[in-house]
Amino acid sequence: MSNLVGKKEEITDILTEKGIKSGEFKKGQLLRFTQTVIKITKIDKKNGRAWGVHVEPMKYHQAMGHYGHNIDATDEAVKEYGVPFCEDCEVPVNEEATKAGKTKAADRAERTLSDGTVIE
Repeated sequence: MSNLVGKKEEITDILTEKGIKSGEFKKGQLLRFTQTVIKITKIDKKNGRAWGVHVEPMKYHQAMGHYGHNIDATDEAVKEYGVPFCEDCEVPVNEEATKAGKTKAADRAERTLSDGTVIE
């Protein structure tokens, strides 16, 4: 884990003034760099300034393990766990997918047509 996680700082210098003022960037948006992830916490469009906080990057293989699963990404889930919650595995998505969760997702996929219609 990076020693920058939780560090709050002004990030105006890494965003374009046009992007800030146009609304291209939004509060809560994650900015991903090679080894750093910054969550935008505040945007001042009038003065063209922005602030953010460093957050822990999820490991790619962990998040991809939940591909096709039912993910709860509501504000409440993210507030409680810090990241979206996988309802199939019953763990936050920054944890490894479970066998039971993979089975639930596979069973659901078998019962669903390509147009989203569920076969009962």
